[in-house]
Amino acid sequence: MKCPDCEADLKAKMSGPIEVDRCDRCGGTWFDEGEFGRLRTTVRPREVELTFTPTSLSAGPCPRCVDAVLTAGLVAPTAVGRCPRCRGIWVSEPIGTAEEKKLISESMAGVLEVVLAVLQFFP
Repeated sequence: MKCPDCEADLKAKMSGPIEVDRCDRCGGTWFDEGEFGRLRTTVRPREVELTFTPTSLSAGPCPRCVDAVLTAGLVAPTAVGRCPRCRGIWVSEPIGTAEEKKLISESMAGVLEVVLAVLQFFP
């Protein structure tokens, strides 16, 4: 599978009970739809809930479907995409200040919280 942001090869990596596909070049992470059920038991909700904001831009090609285009959005400070066909979720490397990036990327829990915010928008 190819990264929708930089087209590098994604590599499968285990994060607790979940296998995700990560881009070593740009730091993005791909989640297949089947992995979402396990997310809810892995992540504790924050006091402040993250929200998904849709954009009119494309988030690039789906790493799984290749010819499908990801629906783009933001879960501050991260750009995200959801495939309308396979329902997978792409989480780009966090954007914003160095402190915001550190909060999200310090642990997989921060990335999983972003995915949960996307799932609330796309039932």
